[in-house]
Amino acid sequence: MITSNQDDTLESILEKIQTPDNLKEKLQVYTMFRMTHTNSINQINMFIQLRDPKLWKEIKKYCYPSFLDKIKKTLNKYPWVNPSTGLEPETGDEFLYVFFTHKDEPDKTYLCMSPTTTHPIKKHPLGFMGLVSIVLIPFLGESLSFWFGLILFFSLITGSIISVFTYTVYYNKVRKWKRQVILDWKSNKLRYKSSECALSDFTFKLGGSPIDEKVFF
Repeated sequence: MITSNQDDTLESILEKIQTPDNLKEKLQVYTMFRMTHTNSINQINMFIQLRDPKLWKEIKKYCYPSFLDKIKKTLNKYPWVNPSTGLEPETGDEFLYVFFTHKDEPDKTYLCMSPTTTHPIKKHPLGFMGLVSIVLIPFLGESLSFWFGLILFFSLITGSIISVFTYTVYYNKVRKWKRQVILDWKSNKLRYKSSECALSDFTFKLGGSPIDEKVFF
């Protein structure tokens, strides 16, 4: 177990950070020293930059992101990727839905998929208000323009105004995907045929709670 103590030198700190085999654990060790050696973190950073530039590049990316890095992160906040494959979802991928058979009712199989997705306005209200502010500010008086300008400012510095765009794209893809899942299911392109299972919400109880496919359209 890697620990931090007052006797650690720059050499020993770097050695401890480099000890783990993967980047995630190295960042965790660095974060520990960042908290326990607050007064000397600048010297630690300088030393890492000189002795291990590649490690510093990763630390900087995750712990000290530039404004451009933050924008890139915001733009990639809602990637359209199936975690199981690392690629965009395709017909047959059990993505955003699951087939479920309860152990007490082995003869009943359910295609479980949530019919609802959080609307972009509810997901990122500040970003939405920022967009509204852009439209309204030119037509408002000085007093109201100040307040709407303040909303726009905070939506920009927090990245909410970008997030509402990226999430809206994701939101539309989710809705389209769920509709396609229903069509593929009815066309018997999924793991179970439509005649072999019932459509249900994720939040069903024992025995299932079948739902009408129309809720997805």
